[in-house]
Amino acid sequence: MDKFFKEVPRERVVAGYRRTVRGIRASQIRCVLIARDADDHIVCELKKLCSERNVPFRFAGSKAEFGERLGLDVACAVCGEAVENALF
Repeated sequence: MDKFFKEVPRERVVAGYRRTVRGIRASQIRCVLIARDADDHIVCELKKLCSERNVPFRFAGSKAEFGERLGLDVACAVCGEAVENALF
C-alpha cells in the first residue's frame, strides 16, 4: 500500500467506490486497491468487474488508512490509479 501512495501521483488517484467503478467501466483505471475491511458487496462487485475488464486489483490496509492517506475526512473502501489523461 505504501508503494501505491508514494509512486502514484495524487492527481491520478481515484477515491471511492462510485468513481472507481465508473472509471473501470470507461477503461480509465489501471489498477485497484481494496481495503481489507471493505463491505462484502463492494468486494464482490469490484472483483467481478475487475476480472471482466482485466484490471488488476489487490487488498491492502483498512478503510480508515485509505481515508487518511488520501486526505479525506471519511473512510474509503477502494481507490484506483487512473490512466494518464483520464476523463471521467
